[in-house]
Parts: sequence; structure tokens; C-alpha cells
Amino acid sequence: MKVTKSMFVCALCAGAAIMAGCGGKNAEKDAAKDGAEAAVEEAAGEPVAITDETIVASVDDEKLTYGEAIKTIKRVLTAQGAPAEQVDIIVKQYAPQAVPEIAERFVTTALLKAEAAKRGFSATAADVDEAISNMVSRLNGDMTVDDM
Repeated sequence: MKVTKSMFVCALCAGAAIMAGCGGKNAEKDAAKDGAEAAVEEAAGEPVAITDETIVASVDDEKLTYGEAIKTIKRVLTAQGAPAEQVDIIVKQYAPQAVPEIAERFVTTALLKAEAAKRGFSATAADVDEAISNMVSRLNGDMTVDDM
């Protein structure tokens, strides 16, 4: 998970830089996190049925379902070379820790996108091409962009 965690750290650093002086969005993120924790605490006394459609995080109109979070875990495991026949077993073991991390990343990304749109940030095709070129130049060994 080194690639995923370092990407997450980079996203958090970028978020901190963009969101500096933007307490409203940080407060919104904290409220979303507190709301999720409160929902877990309320449900702690009784079993809760979690389906693929169960919403694990939401920001404004964007929602992340449990099924989407599980698909993300599977993509990461596959990209990291986990044997296909073991992916489902690994997901069952890792999901309790991974889903909250994915939900937090989802909230962070959604808030960053909203703030970027609010501030009028945009990327040209040349910006995207340059970012991809930079990413490709940093790949290790036989890793591809798809793997990353």
C-alpha cells in the first residue's frame, strides 16, 4: 500500500495548501466525519445491514457507496499485484480498515474539487499531459500508469 498511502499524503498536502484560509470547508469536512462517527456509534448497539448501496460518505450531491469503496480496494489490490484468486479474501480482511480511509479520501477529494471550482482553477490539456509525463517519469521499474 506504499503507493496508495503516499498518493494520499500528497493529496492531503495539496489539500492543505489549497484550503489554507478556508475554514468553512474544513469545518464541513469535520462535520461530515463527525456525522459518520455518530452514525457508527448509534448503530454500535445493533447489527447494521451493509449493502453495496449503503452510503459511506457524501459531500453535497456526491455520494460514495460501500460497493464503490470495495471496487476501489479491489482495483488497488490488483494494481499492486495481488493474485486474482485471493483478492476477495484480502478484501474481506482489509475492508474494515480500508473503507474509512477511502471515505476520508473521497471527502477530501470532493472538497478540493469544490474549492478549486469556486476559485476558478482549471487544467488545460497541456497541463494534464505534463502531469501524466511527470507521473510516468517517477514510476518504478515495470510499473505502468494503470498499475499506479
